[in-house]
Amino acid sequence: MPRLPETTREVEVEMEVVYARCCGLDVHKKSISACIVIREQGKAEKLERRFGTYTGELEELAGWLAEHRVTHVVMEATGVYWRPVWNVLEGRLELMLVNPQHVKALSGKKFDRGDAAHLAELLQHGLLHGSYIPPQGIRQLRDLTRNPIIIGVLAGVAWRATGLALPG
Repeated sequence: MPRLPETTREVEVEMEVVYARCCGLDVHKKSISACIVIREQGKAEKLERRFGTYTGELEELAGWLAEHRVTHVVMEATGVYWRPVWNVLEGRLELMLVNPQHVKALSGKKFDRGDAAHLAELLQHGLLHGSYIPPQGIRQLRDLTRNPIIIGVLAGVAWRATGLALPG
């Protein structure tokens, strides 16, 4: 049987858009880089802005996201810096906290510049899986039970309740 010549064609694959209006946040100690990605009616738009980390500035971020009708927000779990951002945005938007190693595994590399845009693109196509974040009441209870001062007070109460003297 004669062999047919090989042909190569470039095929452009368009990924499905799961969230039309979403935002990626690159959270640092003193600043937050935000990138909104909007894909509607065949058009793509990218808006980038930087915010501070004080409560007023986080409220400004929330207002900016609402102004652009963002529905979903993603951020990487970077130490504890994500927590105030989460607390301000919780209940206003669908939030997702992702493991940086998961993002790196998807991309094959770590992005430094454009982290927010990269996160937004991955979220928009439904490629990210969020970590479990307990409801606010459970988070507050965990914070209380992990506070060394409160643990010391409770331990003293327990010692006195059993009639034993505190060690030391």
